[in-house]
Amino acid sequence: MIIFGINPSIAEPTYIGKSDPTIDKIKRLVKKFDYDGWIMLNVYPQRSTNPKNLHKYIDKNIHIKNLSEIRNIFMSYPNMKLIAAWGNLITKRDYLIDCLNDIYNLSVEFNMEWFCFHKNKTGHPRHPLYLIEEKTQLIKYNLRPVYKFQLNKR
Repeated sequence: MIIFGINPSIAEPTYIGKSDPTIDKIKRLVKKFDYDGWIMLNVYPQRSTNPKNLHKYIDKNIHIKNLSEIRNIFMSYPNMKLIAAWGNLITKRDYLIDCLNDIYNLSVEFNMEWFCFHKNKTGHPRHPLYLIEEKTQLIKYNLRPVYKFQLNKR
């Protein structure tokens, strides 16, 4: 699975044992659905423990670097399921949906399918923290009607 959140928080891949509640929940969900591995990616790569502290305006340089890393991962793992897991945080900044549109276009280019664990009342995929593990299912998620994405928008 490749799971997409909004932004990195406190979890550190380089330090054993330093995780956060979102990552801990994802680990349990990956195990529940019997996957042997997962990758956590983010719509916007700015590290912030509070999404309210995200850049007011997009930093195009880090967005372009993020897209490059995502492309490399998609090329390395072409058969992975993409899991939308950002909740209503996608609405915190206007540019986040544009960033997601670019990621969506990459997923179309690599013929990858989107899923989510659950949708909330607004149609966004529910953030993992707010899932009840026993009731969680993996369902297909069509981003285009929710976000009105344009293919190859740049």
